[in-house]
Amino acid sequence: MNSSKRESFFRAAEPLLIFFVLYFPTILQQQVGGGILDFDNPFLYLTYFAVAVPQFLFLLWLIGKQPESSFADFGFRKPETPIDWLMPAVVAASLFAVIVASVLIPRMFGWGAPSPVETAPFSITNAAMLLPAFLMFLLTGYTEELYFRSYLLTFWSRMGLPMSASLLFSSILFASGHLYQGWFAVATIFLLGIVLGLWYFALKNIHLIAVAHALFNFLQLVFLYFLHISVAAN
Repeated sequence: MNSSKRESFFRAAEPLLIFFVLYFPTILQQQVGGGILDFDNPFLYLTYFAVAVPQFLFLLWLIGKQPESSFADFGFRKPETPIDWLMPAVVAASLFAVIVASVLIPRMFGWGAPSPVETAPFSITNAAMLLPAFLMFLLTGYTEELYFRSYLLTFWSRMGLPMSASLLFSSILFASGHLYQGWFAVATIFLLGIVLGLWYFALKNIHLIAVAHALFNFLQLVFLYFLHISVAAN
């Protein structure tokens, strides 16, 4: 293999290499451990930030090193109107409403669905931990959206991959990180990836998508917190 072909091969393989370095070890750890994230435990935040901050900085460096590109090409743009700032909350609330309905409706009709408190992959009972949890989700939103939307979709589009294929492949990788939660979670996250990907193609604004992602996760945690309070009261 001559140098130009070798360079082209590694260039095409770059997204998958990054996925297997940054995300695949965590996926395996979650799959084997299957543990519940305890948001009442301060050590959770220390370990998470110790891992996620270098990942975030690496992705910023990676995007900055892309040839013939600027950060604006990868969605680093200011929202154009004040209404744009409301869009993350609207999108997150809409997605959250779908999740809540999918959980509560079977219970309302007595279809034997387990309680979300029993099946959720995380737990929280201390309201004081909601703020650090939001900061954690905000970093998660930016780190994951930088890779799965900003970097992957832009990279593959430049490689000539159709938008539909880019959305499909990025959403599959995105959902694979939730295999340990079961197939319902995988399907839900896959659809979330499609929605966020379409939104990224439409707006090309990483900030709005990352904040929507963070709010979506945070709303789930707040919902679970109040469920814990309700269960404890009964």
